[in-house]
Amino acid sequence: MYVVTFYSFKGGVGRTLALVNVAAELVRRGKKVLVVDFDLEAPGLDSFASLRCNTNAPGLLEFVTQYLESAAAPDVSSFISQCKSPPSHKGKLYMMASGVRDASYSFRLSKISWSDMYAKRDGYLLFEDLKAQWASTLTPDYVLIDSRTGHSDVAGICTRQLPDAVVLCFIPNEDNIMGLEGIVSDIRSESKRIGGRDIRLYFVPSNVPSLDDEQGILERKLRRAKRVLGFSHPAATVHRYDSLKLLDNPVFVNLRNRSRLAKELRILATVITQDNLEDRDAVLSTLRSERLIESLSRSTQPIDQKITNIKSHHARDGEVLYELSKLLLRLGRDHEAALLAGESMELGYRTADTLLPAALEDLASGRSAAGAEKIVEALSLSSADYFHVSRAVEIAVREGVVPLQLLVDSAAFKSLSEPEQASLCDQMLINAEAAAIVEQSLRRSLMSAGEVDVNVRNSLVLSLVAQGKFREAVQAFGKTRPEVWTLNIAEAFNLAMAEWGLTGRPPDDLFARVLEIGEAGKVRTKNVAQAIAISAWVLHDSARAGQWWNRAFDLGTLDKAKEFSAWRYLQVSGDLFLADLMEVQQMIAGADVLPRVFTTVRP
Repeated sequence: MYVVTFYSFKGGVGRTLALVNVAAELVRRGKKVLVVDFDLEAPGLDSFASLRCNTNAPGLLEFVTQYLESAAAPDVSSFISQCKSPPSHKGKLYMMASGVRDASYSFRLSKISWSDMYAKRDGYLLFEDLKAQWASTLTPDYVLIDSRTGHSDVAGICTRQLPDAVVLCFIPNEDNIMGLEGIVSDIRSESKRIGGRDIRLYFVPSNVPSLDDEQGILERKLRRAKRVLGFSHPAATVHRYDSLKLLDNPVFVNLRNRSRLAKELRILATVITQDNLEDRDAVLSTLRSERLIESLSRSTQPIDQKITNIKSHHARDGEVLYELSKLLLRLGRDHEAALLAGESMELGYRTADTLLPAALEDLASGRSAAGAEKIVEALSLSSADYFHVSRAVEIAVREGVVPLQLLVDSAAFKSLSEPEQASLCDQMLINAEAAAIVEQSLRRSLMSAGEVDVNVRNSLVLSLVAQGKFREAVQAFGKTRPEVWTLNIAEAFNLAMAEWGLTGRPPDDLFARVLEIGEAGKVRTKNVAQAIAISAWVLHDSARAGQWWNRAFDLGTLDKAKEFSAWRYLQVSGDLFLADLMEVQQMIAGADVLPRVFTTVRP
């Protein structure tokens, strides 16, 4: 239960409006919310239609009166009513009103001496009991209290005894700033007394005019407010909303949810939840935020303290611990991150995100079997996407611990689009056996697809040429030979190599197409430069073949990453790619050398 008081030193700043809209937004997010009208002199929560739960229900005034009459705290459930919320809202809304607003209300209120109750009637214990009853009877996620304005005993109860946090709404003028200074100081002093608590403060400039400010008056007043009240950033800023609709007291986040006012009040709701470490949804949302570090740096708690508190509140929640481990990684605290990720898995939070890093750790420690099991498990989960499958393929190709057949048969691989599958199949072409597995997978994709995807067909051709299945590679382009001018550079080269392997004669027109496209565009990869060098040699242009060979060699020297070699139609290491280039150079120089894809003995 997170108790938040909404306070303003003066009226007319939109404090109650803010509370009601924040309550509605939290209910929309699935939270159980109790709103309490503690502004007994000028109650206003029930002026909103959604909070007219039971106009005759007793409330806070009757609760206190019964206590003074009996010297025993009444059962709070008799003073709380459930309110209706829109059917689409997943949470629940409850109301503890100020009291029955009949002709005797003012008289009954005047009979209560708050100072006497605290001094002689254990008033402090009464409200501690009230808070405990809220938690045990209703178990709300949030309690939002609408406090009386100004300096008063009731304001002290609302801002110092009951809350975990206080929202301070104020117009940025001198009256509000000076009035809040003492209140803020009193709230902060709570943490210094014996048994006191650190009450979080959310400063909210409210009812702020949206006018031209040529003289910088608003900016100057906000700077003064920050300096006097001791805050660096407003939790939210709520601008004045000039509309007669306000006379109807609408709940803007429900009825006018695209208005600027609704958006600003939703921001306030989000900021409030971010400090409630019991709110699992809010904690996860914060940890997954793209602006997480910035958000935490603006929090009322230091980052280290917040991390410690999150761990404390959610020590048995594997998902929270995993998201926290990702935050620690971003902060450069790798060892702590690894420990938390391990804890999350021990608690049963096993996703592709947790399993793949754990698999890498197993492999690095020599536990190959355990690492392989985690990779296979990761690819069986619905949480695995293209990134995870790609990572698994990379590990499997590099380490050789998982059969490629298991990868292409996994649920995660089959859930990918045909072009995504084709891209990963290209990465698996490490030998003829792998090429056969890739072929089988790609033929399955082609059979399930409504129409032939060009990426899948091209990848299929690569796997066929790699196996020496030149006739099938040619047939993959269709029943009739395509017009040369319709082919892109990859299609032209692959068809040319397939026909060369099938007939033993290189087709000049296809290799000319490769050279034409290559010299017309910007070649940025060593693989393409290698293919163009081979094409120029076929066309008996040794000079251009040498130029393109130099280009391929320079790129290969600079980039030692794994690459597809057009010399052997397999994925090779950077060093092996350079070795293939040396054989290409021999061919260009006149040696009796042909591409290895034509000469390698196949199983």
